[in-house]
Amino acid sequence: MTGFIIKPRHDRIEIATDGAVYDADGVLLDTMYKVRVAANLPLAVVGSGTVTHIDMVADAILAAAVATGSVDATIGVLAQSLREIADDAAFDSPVRIAIAAISETRGPTSWVFDTYDADGPAFELREALFGIGQGELPPAEDLLARGIEAGDSLEKHAAWFFEYSACRARFIIYANSTEAPTSGDNDVLRQFNDGSQDVFQILRPGAADPPNFSDIVIDSRWPCIQILAEGYIPVGTGELTHTINFDGTGCFPMVKYMTVHGAGSGGNPVASWTKRVRPPVMNVCANFKSGWFGNVGGDATYCALTANQAVFHTFRGNPIERWYADAEAWDKNQVSVSYDTNPILGIRYYILGIPA
Repeated sequence: MTGFIIKPRHDRIEIATDGAVYDADGVLLDTMYKVRVAANLPLAVVGSGTVTHIDMVADAILAAAVATGSVDATIGVLAQSLREIADDAAFDSPVRIAIAAISETRGPTSWVFDTYDADGPAFELREALFGIGQGELPPAEDLLARGIEAGDSLEKHAAWFFEYSACRARFIIYANSTEAPTSGDNDVLRQFNDGSQDVFQILRPGAADPPNFSDIVIDSRWPCIQILAEGYIPVGTGELTHTINFDGTGCFPMVKYMTVHGAGSGGNPVASWTKRVRPPVMNVCANFKSGWFGNVGGDATYCALTANQAVFHTFRGNPIERWYADAEAWDKNQVSVSYDTNPILGIRYYILGIPA
């Protein structure tokens, strides 16, 4: 979903967007320039939603700009066209289209419409004299702390706006030797100087001198990961939270957990089982009809991790799929659902600490 900001000024209009292209799973595929500019007029189009739908609408708007040769006439054609299709048009995914232009009669200004009921009815073209923001915007206190002033250009702060809502990936890289363990009579406790520092090692019993990487259990030059907390959490039905407190002093915490499920059958390659352990998943299932509605899936879990606390969220009993069975069901808003046949029973977790 594209984020963008449009800001009219007295002598110009500014647009800032992100440049990310990603798939439905959030995997970054490419970067691109997302603003479509008219060749003959001070008019530009940007959108948020499915790229093919955005391109289709932008092509139509830019074609109108070429045909009319006027910003005001282009906006008039667009507004009339949207009114004519409002009752019958149907998009299978929501799209927001914004236009930045310098009107012949109104000067720098902007317009926006949605293919779903949002800030106004679907397919209603609305003028936004003071600009448009799409995406998560920082709260007022953060804007003040940043020192943003009303007259600042978007170029000065645009990168910060888009980075503000960016996510972080927390991960551990484990080094592992592909060499076979050595054989010898080296001491289990080994001390030496590597030329720059004194080193202490604990080796696998029976290692050679010198050992290879696969013989080393602990090396004082490398961080040793601690277990700050571990345990099992029983999970009941409902949208629940489960809080684990721990002492993370001096450590960068990392949570590792699996979800535990009861007996089941029909799996591949295992036909049946008495207990199942699987990696956590995140699932949001929703339907679109005059806006999105739905729920977090009953098979979903996630953990909110801070320096001294892990809060696990579970949703047992919620649907894991939602759909319209046919056109009649869509017309009547009759939603079909399915549930997890092997629902979560518990969470087995470890809170690891990497020395900071």
